[in-house]
Amino acid sequence: MASALQLHEILPEIFEWSAYSPQHRCELTSHAVRHDRDFLVFDPIPLSADVLDRFLSVPLSAVVLTNDNHERAAVEWSERFMLPVYGAAGSHKQIRNLREVRPGSSPFSGWEVHSLPGGAPNESAWLLPERSLAVFGDAVVNLRERQLELLPAKYCEDAARLHASVAHFACRHFERAVFAHGTPLLTDAAAKIAALIDCGAPHSGPDGCKTRV
Repeated sequence: MASALQLHEILPEIFEWSAYSPQHRCELTSHAVRHDRDFLVFDPIPLSADVLDRFLSVPLSAVVLTNDNHERAAVEWSERFMLPVYGAAGSHKQIRNLREVRPGSSPFSGWEVHSLPGGAPNESAWLLPERSLAVFGDAVVNLRERQLELLPAKYCEDAARLHASVAHFACRHFERAVFAHGTPLLTDAAAKIAALIDCGAPHSGPDGCKTRV
């Protein structure tokens, strides 16, 4: 897997790094997000050695995997910084001592874990309401050559179900979103994602967001 050569602070204490993967034929993106005292590292890919050393002085607390396909360099990060790895229950059996995460039960204060069924296996999004930030795995991507879109149907377990689950999640009205593939949305993120699937028009449902599959 290619190593990212640069680290960008896209918002205060939110870091992003990315590299093009010939194997996957797309850009792979990773993030480190601080809340309270520590940083969570989401879906990490390798960083060049000199840039990675910058994290030696950063208070990292854990590696988080947003779906079953995103082991990436999690083991290397875990071993380098002595971090636990968190992922969906029953997944990533090749990672020793994986700490299981169940949707609706976050192991980290202030964070919410939301299941997004229909995309990749055990797809999830992590929401930090205090910072109005959503961290996506594969459910929504924002590659420069394709722009903002839901995961293409050929990669989905059930594309219609993914549309419905993302529509429901977008009703949380988060301002910012970062993605495991592509560039972040730093304004009106939930509204832009909802627009992809016609979620946002009022209806009679209890959450004020139209459900569409």
